[in-house]
Amino acid sequence: LDEFSLVIHWTPSVADKGVKRYIATQAGAYGTPANNFFLYKDTDDTIHCDLGTDITLTSSTAVSCNAEIPTNIIFTFDSGSKKSNKAHLYINGALEDSSLGDDKATGTQDFVLGGFYAASTYTGSTGVFEEVIIYNQALDVLNNTGEYIISTADIKDFSGTGDDSTNEINLTHNVRVFAADYHNFRGFKPSEQAVSNQASWRTTTV
Repeated sequence: LDEFSLVIHWTPSVADKGVKRYIATQAGAYGTPANNFFLYKDTDDTIHCDLGTDITLTSSTAVSCNAEIPTNIIFTFDSGSKKSNKAHLYINGALEDSSLGDDKATGTQDFVLGGFYAASTYTGSTGVFEEVIIYNQALDVLNNTGEYIISTADIKDFSGTGDDSTNEINLTHNVRVFAADYHNFRGFKPSEQAVSNQASWRTTTV
């Protein structure tokens, strides 16, 4: 995939503590980064994500492994982004690491949740996976408690394929911030949702 977001809610078990556990993989060879994807917890209980040969992300935060505390893992990737960083790793809503790399998994292997089996050695988690979501876009994740400034680097200003306004229509954009309750959106009406006021903008051609 050229662009995607992977969201996982995982509660590691007590047995997962202090050992390497694969969380999600798409790989044809154990430990080989080229054309493969690895998301795993290392022996120091930090989260690692490797995509291809030039994306290696590591969390600075160690996750709890007690069969009680869930961990939210979000990995976003956009190989064609105009932003300098193409890949981001978030743990429990906080940005842990980013990468300039734009490599991707190009193999045809299955996407495996919960482990990677090789050489008769089981390296999968014995914890609980509550939810796994794959979006076909690299989502913006609000990871601070203050103001949120949206990056418009990858948002089109004009109706055509380029950045030139010649013979194109200026686009108007609307944006809101939604807050989920843990990982679900509660309610159906605007008054029942945790949502910001709408903001709008449009590029002005001079």
